[in-house]
Amino acid sequence: MATLTHGSFAESTVGTKKVFTTTALTALANGISRSDAYVTPSFSNAIGGKSIIAGISVSGAGDKGTAANAASTSFKLNEAAYTAATKVDAIDLASTANTSTARVTFTVPTGALGVGTACTIQLCNDTNGSTSAGDAVIGIGTNGASDGTIAETIVDAINGFNAGGGTYGHSRAHMGSGNTATGSGIPGVTASLGTGGTKVTLTAVAKGPIGNDIAIANAAGSIATAGNLAGGAVTTPSGAYIELESTDGTKIKYYPKATGASVYSNEFNLGISASDGAGKLVALIEDNDKGHKTSRFSITRSFETINITQVTAGAAGNTAIVFGGNFGEYVETNPEGMAFRLGADRKSVNFVLQTSIDGVNYSSEDNSTVIIADVDTGTTGTYIASLTKDQVPNAPFYRLGLNVDGAVNIAGGSNGFGVTQQFVFDTAASS
Repeated sequence: MATLTHGSFAESTVGTKKVFTTTALTALANGISRSDAYVTPSFSNAIGGKSIIAGISVSGAGDKGTAANAASTSFKLNEAAYTAATKVDAIDLASTANTSTARVTFTVPTGALGVGTACTIQLCNDTNGSTSAGDAVIGIGTNGASDGTIAETIVDAINGFNAGGGTYGHSRAHMGSGNTATGSGIPGVTASLGTGGTKVTLTAVAKGPIGNDIAIANAAGSIATAGNLAGGAVTTPSGAYIELESTDGTKIKYYPKATGASVYSNEFNLGISASDGAGKLVALIEDNDKGHKTSRFSITRSFETINITQVTAGAAGNTAIVFGGNFGEYVETNPEGMAFRLGADRKSVNFVLQTSIDGVNYSSEDNSTVIIADVDTGTTGTYIASLTKDQVPNAPFYRLGLNVDGAVNIAGGSNGFGVTQQFVFDTAASS
């Protein structure tokens, strides 16, 4: 930022009035940047205690003020608050080579990301599982295979791979049709090798208690340890809430629930993962009856990360975010104390009377007397205002200035901005 001083005053007298007028100062002629200050030469006339009239003429349009900025925040729900249900060594493939007697069913509720009906794995004495594959049935070829190979094939098949895909790529699985169409495996469950390389461990895709409803059973044979997966959980809320405040001062608390949330109580379910919980929190915040609504917050979400921006811009949007109880356990990036940030009010272009004790160092805009607040520097024309004698301070030196702290871009992209400044005071003692 540069302070650009008009070269000199043109002084004239009209009756008892002294008139001081600058030359036109243009951005183009001075090669200025977009945030420069425009000031008159200093003068030392004894105008303290006198009323004055001052004006500014905009001869070339520039930018008008600086736009307000909206405050924002971002936080990420913590996946560590969620535990997936498992069943270790759920299927034992020992002594299953060249057999076709084992048949295992998997029932995964739709709430646990399954299809809600039984899906089946059938061992068959062939090399690719096609003998027994069918509607909702995955065939596993056991002919000529080791127990370990069969276990590895089942792991890949549950995870949705056959014909050489997956971790092990044995090409011994044949996906059936229906619920287990090619590439789906057993929806809602993932598998990994268990003890000794011949057992298979199951893990729920959906985390939390819902995974405990996933069941495995023997329809033929006894290679499965029948029963449900276990251990699925989410951290239990204990007095937990997050309180958000919008620019207009509206404060609302949002309460997490493991299950059974009620929007009428400002509650949201934590769901089956951090991403799911984040989506449910966003839905509650945007709720037209119980939340802040989209008229107060603009929200974007990427999986478990939530980005919130105040709709109404300005410094008033730099509000606090408050956690209650153990809400911090659900948040990986904790915004408490950081609050909404970077909200800023619109910066106006002010025309002021500056004072100085040495003719060199002048008062800042905040410590100067405002003559015209928020000059429309985006429109050509003349703007005039007055100060009463009580408003004009006593000082050795004065000058008029526009944007004296260079806080606002006013020159405009074309550098066509130009101004002339003028002030008038009465030489009569009674003024």
